Amino acid sequence: MADVQTLKPNPKPRIALAIVSLVLGIVSVLFCIGLLTGIPAIITGHVARRKARTNPTGYRGARLGMAGLILGYFSLLQTILLALALAPGFEKARLQFESLQCANNLRQIGMAVRIYATVNEGVFPRTASQFGPHMGFSTFLICPADAGYRNRKIDSKDFSKTSYIFTLDGASEATPTTVIVRCPFHDLTLTADGAVHRPDDSPQP
Repeated sequence: MADVQTLKPNPKPRIALAIVSLVLGIVSVLFCIGLLTGIPAIITGHVARRKARTNPTGYRGARLGMAGLILGYFSLLQTILLALALAPGFEKARLQFESLQCANNLRQIGMAVRIYATVNEGVFPRTASQFGPHMGFSTFLICPADAGYRNRKIDSKDFSKTSYIFTLDGASEATPTTVIVRCPFHDLTLTADGAVHRPDDSPQP
Protein backbone atom coordinates (compact mmCIF):
# COMPACT_ATOMS: atom_id res chain seq x y z
CA MET A 1 0.00 0.00 0.00
CA ALA A 2 1.45 3.29 -1.10
CA ASP A 3 2.22 5.90 1.51
CA VAL A 4 -0.21 8.76 1.48
CA GLN A 5 1.61 12.03 1.77
CA THR A 6 -0.16 14.83 3.51
CA LEU A 7 0.27 18.09 1.62
CA LYS A 8 0.51 21.11 3.87
CA PRO A 9 -0.82 24.37 2.43
CA ASN A 10 1.72 27.11 1.97
CA PRO A 11 1.53 29.65 4.81
CA LYS A 12 -0.11 32.95 3.96
CA PRO A 13 2.52 35.63 3.31
CA ARG A 14 2.88 38.08 6.17
CA ILE A 15 2.08 41.72 5.55
CA ALA A 16 1.61 43.09 9.09
CA LEU A 17 5.02 44.79 9.30
CA ALA A 18 4.42 46.73 6.09
CA ILE A 19 0.98 47.82 7.32
CA VAL A 20 2.50 48.98 10.62
CA SER A 21 5.03 51.06 8.69
CA LEU A 22 2.29 52.65 6.58
CA VAL A 23 0.08 53.44 9.58
CA LEU A 24 2.98 54.96 11.52
CA GLY A 25 3.93 57.03 8.49
CA ILE A 26 0.40 58.37 8.06
CA VAL A 27 0.12 59.23 11.77
CA SER A 28 3.50 60.97 11.77
CA VAL A 29 2.51 63.21 8.85
CA LEU A 30 -0.99 64.00 10.12
CA PHE A 31 0.14 64.94 13.63
CA CYS A 32 3.65 66.16 12.76
CA ILE A 33 5.35 63.82 15.24
CA GLY A 34 8.22 62.60 13.13
CA LEU A 35 10.45 61.81 16.08
CA LEU A 36 7.84 59.62 17.76
CA THR A 37 6.28 57.74 14.83
CA GLY A 38 8.23 58.83 11.76
CA ILE A 39 11.45 57.06 12.78
CA PRO A 40 9.63 53.77 13.64
CA ALA A 41 7.83 54.04 10.28
CA ILE A 42 11.19 54.28 8.50
CA ILE A 43 12.67 51.34 10.42
CA THR A 44 9.68 49.03 9.94
CA GLY A 45 9.44 50.07 6.29
CA HIS A 46 13.05 49.10 5.65
CA VAL A 47 12.60 45.77 7.45
CA ALA A 48 9.36 44.98 5.61
CA ARG A 49 10.91 45.69 2.20
CA ARG A 50 14.01 43.61 2.98
CA LYS A 51 11.95 40.61 4.10
CA ALA A 52 9.65 40.86 1.08
CA ARG A 53 12.69 40.95 -1.20
CA THR A 54 14.61 38.09 0.43
CA ASN A 55 11.60 35.84 1.19
CA PRO A 56 8.77 36.69 -1.21
CA THR A 57 6.80 33.56 -0.35
CA GLY A 58 6.77 34.33 3.37
CA TYR A 59 6.44 38.11 3.27
CA ARG A 60 4.86 40.69 1.04
CA GLY A 61 3.96 44.36 1.23
CA ALA A 62 7.08 45.88 -0.30
CA ARG A 63 5.04 48.73 -1.76
CA LEU A 64 3.29 49.40 1.53
CA GLY A 65 6.66 49.42 3.24
CA MET A 66 7.93 51.90 0.66
CA ALA A 67 4.93 54.13 1.30
CA GLY A 68 5.60 54.00 5.05
CA LEU A 69 9.25 54.81 4.39
CA ILE A 70 8.41 57.86 2.28
CA LEU A 71 5.87 59.16 4.79
CA GLY A 72 8.32 58.62 7.65
CA TYR A 73 11.07 60.60 5.95
CA PHE A 74 8.60 63.29 4.95
CA SER A 75 7.39 63.62 8.55
CA LEU A 76 10.97 64.04 9.76
CA LEU A 77 11.52 66.83 7.24
CA GLN A 78 8.19 68.35 8.29
CA THR A 79 9.20 68.28 11.96
CA ILE A 80 12.59 69.88 11.24
CA LEU A 81 11.02 72.69 9.19
CA LEU A 82 8.42 73.32 11.89
CA ALA A 83 11.13 73.50 14.57
CA LEU A 84 13.11 75.96 12.46
CA ALA A 85 10.01 78.09 11.96
CA LEU A 86 9.18 78.16 15.68
CA ALA A 87 12.74 78.67 16.94
CA PRO A 88 12.74 82.50 16.57
CA GLY A 89 9.48 82.71 18.52
CA PHE A 90 10.87 80.59 21.35
CA GLU A 91 14.03 82.68 21.46
CA LYS A 92 12.03 85.91 21.60
CA ALA A 93 9.87 84.52 24.41
CA ARG A 94 13.00 83.47 26.33
CA LEU A 95 14.52 86.93 26.01
CA GLN A 96 11.28 88.58 27.17
CA PHE A 97 11.11 86.24 30.16
CA GLU A 98 14.70 87.07 31.09
CA SER A 99 13.91 90.79 30.86
CA LEU A 100 10.93 90.35 33.17
CA GLN A 101 13.07 88.39 35.63
CA CYS A 102 15.70 91.12 35.53
CA ALA A 103 13.09 93.80 36.21
CA ASN A 104 11.85 91.78 39.19
CA ASN A 105 15.42 91.54 40.50
CA LEU A 106 15.76 95.31 40.34
CA ARG A 107 12.47 95.77 42.19
CA GLN A 108 13.70 93.48 44.95
CA ILE A 109 16.94 95.46 45.14
CA GLY A 110 14.98 98.70 45.28
CA MET A 111 12.83 97.43 48.15
CA ALA A 112 15.93 96.29 50.08
CA VAL A 113 17.65 99.66 49.54
CA ARG A 114 14.63 101.56 50.82
CA ILE A 115 14.26 99.25 53.82
CA TYR A 116 17.91 99.87 54.65
CA ALA A 117 17.35 103.63 54.33
CA THR A 118 14.30 103.44 56.61
CA VAL A 119 16.23 101.52 59.27
CA ASN A 120 19.21 103.88 59.02
CA GLU A 121 17.31 107.19 59.27
CA GLY A 122 17.22 107.91 55.54
CA VAL A 123 20.85 107.05 54.79
CA PHE A 124 21.19 104.98 51.63
CA PRO A 125 23.57 102.00 51.49
CA ARG A 126 26.81 102.23 49.54
CA THR A 127 27.32 98.53 48.73
CA ALA A 128 25.17 95.48 48.05
CA SER A 129 26.59 93.81 51.15
CA GLN A 130 24.92 96.51 53.27
CA PHE A 131 21.37 96.14 51.97
CA GLY A 132 21.69 92.45 50.99
CA PRO A 133 20.38 91.02 54.29
CA HIS A 134 17.16 93.01 53.78
CA MET A 135 16.74 91.34 50.37
CA GLY A 136 17.02 87.80 51.70
CA PHE A 137 18.75 86.04 48.81
CA SER A 138 21.74 87.01 46.70
CA THR A 139 20.16 85.48 43.59
CA PHE A 140 18.37 88.80 43.02
CA LEU A 141 21.79 90.32 42.33
CA ILE A 142 22.35 88.05 39.31
CA CYS A 143 20.76 88.93 35.96
CA PRO A 144 19.35 85.83 34.21
CA ALA A 145 21.16 86.91 31.02
CA ASP A 146 24.56 86.90 32.74
CA ALA A 147 26.11 83.64 31.54
CA GLY A 148 29.16 84.22 33.73
CA TYR A 149 27.12 83.79 36.92
CA ARG A 150 24.06 81.92 35.66
CA ASN A 151 25.65 78.47 35.78
CA ARG A 152 27.76 79.05 38.90
CA LYS A 153 26.76 77.92 42.35
CA ILE A 154 26.65 81.01 44.54
CA ASP A 155 25.97 81.10 48.26
CA SER A 156 22.50 82.59 48.75
CA LYS A 157 23.93 84.84 51.46
CA ASP A 158 26.97 86.02 49.48
CA PHE A 159 26.07 89.56 48.40
CA SER A 160 29.50 90.41 47.01
CA LYS A 161 28.84 89.03 43.50
CA THR A 162 26.46 90.84 41.17
CA SER A 163 25.65 91.37 37.50
CA TYR A 164 24.45 94.91 38.06
CA ILE A 165 26.25 98.25 38.10
CA PHE A 166 25.58 100.23 41.30
CA THR A 167 25.82 104.02 41.55
CA LEU A 168 24.60 104.49 45.10
CA ASP A 169 26.95 107.34 46.00
CA GLY A 170 25.01 110.54 46.49
CA ALA A 171 21.60 108.84 46.34
CA SER A 172 19.02 109.73 48.96
CA GLU A 173 15.32 110.26 49.49
CA ALA A 174 15.87 113.80 48.22
CA THR A 175 16.99 112.51 44.80
CA PRO A 176 14.21 110.06 43.80
CA THR A 177 15.04 110.12 40.08
CA THR A 178 18.73 109.33 40.54
CA VAL A 179 19.72 106.04 38.88
CA ILE A 180 21.20 103.75 41.52
CA VAL A 181 21.36 100.45 39.63
CA ARG A 182 21.74 99.59 35.94
CA CYS A 183 21.60 96.23 34.16
CA PRO A 184 24.30 96.06 31.44
CA PHE A 185 22.45 93.25 29.66
CA HIS A 186 18.94 94.70 29.33
CA ASP A 187 19.77 98.36 29.95
CA LEU A 188 17.09 98.49 32.65
CA THR A 189 17.62 101.03 35.41
CA LEU A 190 16.48 101.42 39.00
CA THR A 191 16.02 104.88 40.48
CA ALA A 192 16.22 105.89 44.13
CA ASP A 193 12.43 105.93 44.44
CA GLY A 194 12.35 102.16 43.69
CA ALA A 195 10.99 102.47 40.14
CA VAL A 196 12.31 100.30 37.31
CA HIS A 197 12.71 101.91 33.90
CA ARG A 198 13.19 100.61 30.40
CA PRO A 199 15.73 102.09 27.99
CA ASP A 200 13.13 104.64 26.84
CA ASP A 201 12.88 105.88 30.46
CA SER A 202 9.24 104.81 30.80
CA PRO A 203 8.55 103.08 34.16
CA GLN A 204 7.78 99.40 33.96
CA PRO A 205 4.31 98.38 35.19
